[in-house]
Amino acid sequence: DASHRDEVVGPIGNPMHFAGYLALLLPVYLFRPGWGWKVVQGAMMGLLLYLHSSAALLAMGLLSVGRVLMTYRGHRWRYWVVGGVVSTVGILCWQSGSLLDMNGRTQAWGELLTMLRNGPAVTGFGPGYLAFFTQSLQPGHLLFAWRHAHNEYLQVWLEFGLMGLVLVGWAIVETYRVWYHAPACRTRTILAWMGLLFLL
Repeated sequence: DASHRDEVVGPIGNPMHFAGYLALLLPVYLFRPGWGWKVVQGAMMGLLLYLHSSAALLAMGLLSVGRVLMTYRGHRWRYWVVGGVVSTVGILCWQSGSLLDMNGRTQAWGELLTMLRNGPAVTGFGPGYLAFFTQSLQPGHLLFAWRHAHNEYLQVWLEFGLMGLVLVGWAIVETYRVWYHAPACRTRTILAWMGLLFLL
């Protein structure tokens, strides 16, 4: 239920936005040994399932497949596990229907880009602006009740401006630099997965 998912993140956040951040953190816990970390993994995956974000479900499935393939090399049964994970995530995403449903989003992105052209595109409108602004619109408006742009880069640009986009770009480049120069270790694997999921 949407209202129950809203309670997880409060009045400003968006459940799908929150799910995306959780998915980015998942590699940190997924590649750590020990039962304590497995409990954390299970809790995070359960929360992602509850939030029902298609993109987060896709990320969780991709990570699970990568984890199985990397950990159980030489075991034939791993392909059955991979097939099961892919099928399960595919069904959940299909039921959600939002992963490939672009209906209304492209038009809304056009509206948001117009706002940026007529507003402070360099500094942005500030964090949480979209949530407050769209609540003031009339019901039936294309952006009414939108709290997230459904595009992380556009969201950053809208709320933090070009300066925010530059910082995000710097973070991507710096993460890649650290990953490239790091020796083969768990940290390198975690950075690689986080970078891949961030680009998604």
